[in-house]
Amino acid sequence: MSNPQKFDKNIDNYTITELLLILDVETHVTQEIIDEKTSAYIDRFENEDNTEMANFFRDMRERLGDYAEQLEDADADVYMPAEQQTETWLDN
Repeated sequence: MSNPQKFDKNIDNYTITELLLILDVETHVTQEIIDEKTSAYIDRFENEDNTEMANFFRDMRERLGDYAEQLEDADADVYMPAEQQTETWLDN
């Protein structure tokens, strides 16, 4: 008997691109779009008493919200966590 594949609920195991794909957001990432998309999932999973999945989408909203904020910030040329990761790689 095969074991169904479990859904990884650790938000840190996903890239920004993967999270946007889950939400079906392809262009123009804004806080409003992120809130709208994640809220629909959060409401659905709360109604199903699935706290783990509701929390996954809350974490997603926070992480993508940070990303959207940096995109909207005229002073930010790059997404800061990516820049920090690059600096870490170069230092090692």
